[in-house]
Amino acid sequence: MNSPDMPADEKFRKGVNHLKGGLPSKASELISEAIAEGYDNSESRFYWFLAKLGKRSYRELGRDEKEELRHAQALLVDYPEDEWKQGIDVICSLLNRMEDPESDPEAELKALRELPDRQRVLIGEHLGMFLNGTLKDALWADMRDAAHRVAAEKERKDRVWAFFEPDPATPLAVYPELVSSSFSEKINLAFSTIAFAAAFGYLSWGVFSAGSLLPLFAFPLAMGGLYVGIRNAAEWEFRAGRLRRKEHEFAGVVSFPPSHDDNFSRRIVQFFDYYFYKYAPRDEAERKSWFADTRGVRRSLQNELIELYSNESVRPESVKWLARYLVRDVRKKWQEGVLFQYRERYWTPFKIKFQCCVGIFFALAGMSFVVQSAFEAEPVLSGLTTVALIISGGISVQLFLSIYLEKIRYDDDLENYAQEIANREKEYRRWKGKVEHAKPTDEQMERWLNADKTIFLDHALKEYKLAWRDIIAYTFLQSPSKTYRRARVSYGPWRYSRYSMLLFLITADGVREVGAELDFERSQLNGFERTNYRFDAVASVRVITSGDTPHSLELTLVNGEPRKIKVVDEDPALLETDSKDQERPEDLTNLTLESFGFDQALHVLEGIAAEGKQWIHRN
Repeated sequence: MNSPDMPADEKFRKGVNHLKGGLPSKASELISEAIAEGYDNSESRFYWFLAKLGKRSYRELGRDEKEELRHAQALLVDYPEDEWKQGIDVICSLLNRMEDPESDPEAELKALRELPDRQRVLIGEHLGMFLNGTLKDALWADMRDAAHRVAAEKERKDRVWAFFEPDPATPLAVYPELVSSSFSEKINLAFSTIAFAAAFGYLSWGVFSAGSLLPLFAFPLAMGGLYVGIRNAAEWEFRAGRLRRKEHEFAGVVSFPPSHDDNFSRRIVQFFDYYFYKYAPRDEAERKSWFADTRGVRRSLQNELIELYSNESVRPESVKWLARYLVRDVRKKWQEGVLFQYRERYWTPFKIKFQCCVGIFFALAGMSFVVQSAFEAEPVLSGLTTVALIISGGISVQLFLSIYLEKIRYDDDLENYAQEIANREKEYRRWKGKVEHAKPTDEQMERWLNADKTIFLDHALKEYKLAWRDIIAYTFLQSPSKTYRRARVSYGPWRYSRYSMLLFLITADGVREVGAELDFERSQLNGFERTNYRFDAVASVRVITSGDTPHSLELTLVNGEPRKIKVVDEDPALLETDSKDQERPEDLTNLTLESFGFDQALHVLEGIAAEGKQWIHRN
């Protein structure tokens, strides 16, 4: 996970980032390595103490850990007297005071309050569970007020959503089908056209040889009329075909692709349903018109995205931005009255129809004059030549229309594609920039989550009418709620938009358990539940694993049914790591469990289950 060649100062900075991200054990490992490799100063030692004591109570420290902390205190004389050394002195005084938690904390409080803001805030954020008794009582008002300020920050409301936004999928659009005309068709067109011209030329020459000047006028009249008629007929057919296709599409008769009955397709359909309802007008009459006018285009657009992205190995949420943009674009066109602009674009003007009819009329007239005159001069040979003229002409017209219609179809599709992909790429850049600008860091997410937990803790203390001097120990256990969005950064734990929170308050009378649902994006706690039980009521605590990964705790009370508390989502996607960052699935699992407070909750509950009330008297 870490390169052995990483400089000591870089290891230290990385350890600090892990600490700010709510991962003190990994932070302790990295900072200890940095100090051992020579990056030993008052700042690194200050963060080392925070990492060693972060998210832990004093009773969780083992004998070896306490001895390590005492040894570190003996080294403080080597550090210069600066704000970091001052912070370490306060931490050590707090640590030494844990042996007598009911003593007067005035000296430690005074020292803590005299610290520079940066060090004081860091101690309050990371040693909240370490402080206890009257000292915690004295600091609680400041910690609670600070938590409310942090939770209500406008920056949070404006930015949390961006953390859970997946990277937008690269914009795609339907690329036009390539021209389907084959080389053999073009060769056949050339030969049939030559045969047609030769037959008509032979008939004209026969008439001209007979002394008639009719071919001088009939030949160019027929050829010119044929060119104008066929070109305009092709344009007419193209426009009419495009118009039929668009009307068919907007009428809503395009069937949903039966081969895409999967989760990706269902999610795309849900996105379009949601946004078409979200952006619908409020006026009832306008809403009916909106849904009627957009029924077909909605289905067409959702089918398009399914076809474009179903084989691209992207999550449906990564395409959500494009669905939203397409619906907004439809709404804009509908409001401006240009949603059906294709009718004007592909409507066939009278000029084209007129030129088509007139051209064909003159072509037929010119050829009729020549054929009739040729029959009068040489009936048999002219009859055979006329048959060849009709056959080659029919083949030529058919092949010309097929090839030409394909060309103008492709040119039109290519123009539409270029415009559509340019618009989608523009929206992609805008949306990606907005998300990147708003996205908070993992450290900020942890800071806001800690503020919510402090507010939850304050609520529980008020509900039970408890003071901090009544709390022997406490622990949080958080897990994903039933519905949520999730996201993570490299080397960071999973973070969720909604959590199920459990708080265990250990007092001399037993265990107070408080549960609530946390809407992290809105910083709202709902659905509070309270449970009380004596120490001897906890019969057992069991860890349930999936493979080698712990994912649930099973808490069993005497005369009660076992209660399963899910901690980690069992979705296999949770173990997916970014190969370029060389992350390991087991590291990701441990990071998430640590951030959820799993180890600490297990330590407290197992201790109570094993020792009962005697646990609170054990140092």
